[in-house]
Amino acid sequence: MSITDVIARLLHNPAMAHFGVALFLVPFTSVLVRYRASADHEPSFWRTAKTVYQKQGTSGLCYGIAPTLLSVALARLWPYRLPPKFYISPSPSTIGYSLVSALFGTLYYVFVLVLVYRSITATHRLDLFKPKEYLHHLLSDHERENPWAIYQIPGLLPALVINVFINIKLIRPLHYLIFPVDHPEDMSVAETCLGLACILLVTALGTAVLTPLEVITTRLALQRNHEPRPAPREEGGHKISEPSASDDVVIRLRDKPYPNLLDCAKTIIQEEGWPVLYRGWFITFLGVLYV
Repeated sequence: MSITDVIARLLHNPAMAHFGVALFLVPFTSVLVRYRASADHEPSFWRTAKTVYQKQGTSGLCYGIAPTLLSVALARLWPYRLPPKFYISPSPSTIGYSLVSALFGTLYYVFVLVLVYRSITATHRLDLFKPKEYLHHLLSDHERENPWAIYQIPGLLPALVINVFINIKLIRPLHYLIFPVDHPEDMSVAETCLGLACILLVTALGTAVLTPLEVITTRLALQRNHEPRPAPREEGGHKISEPSASDDVVIRLRDKPYPNLLDCAKTIIQEEGWPVLYRGWFITFLGVLYV
């Protein structure tokens, strides 16, 4: 059996195809998340990719692979249909979903987003076979003891809900209005071109609104929800070390947390400039095009 035959068989297996696509997109997601999260003034997507490769090698491009594959597995094994996500974007899945089902899916997706994005921006490689240490670096003490505290991360859940509303209640109806599901097959070339132009216009407007929301969501997902504690905690009699300055830091994250969604947008504009809100707009454009 040739390699081509093996690949063809794997692609015909839905489960293997899902895992394959997710694996293929991990390096891209890894770079995009760092690019959007970076507090540096003049990074670029390709410069970020180059920095990751120089400091962390190929393994650095695969940060976040474990929670990504876990989310794909859970989506397939769960008895209720969960939104399929191969590219873990800051926009919850809405394709083929009603508003209610998409909002319920968002409650699950919040955890996926937080775990994947924090794994990607970890300052060193985390060992999945040491779950206590793994979760220590991804979640605050408060989040580990009270998982629902992830829903209380300032601005994160509202940003995701707004995203779902915009996609389902604004962009999708406009797409269907321009190109109805039962549109006539004998449309003229002029009508088709006009429809495509309108679709591109709607997509551009949607991108202009959703890209800042995705950048903001990325940064809010990286904020840990802390609770004041009198002293550092120790687990199992040994204190687990925090990330140190000696680790391979690829990007610089903002130290001071954003108190809410609007403050995040205002602070980014004031400290870094409004173009930062449009990092990775080309990916958002593709997502809006196929909403």
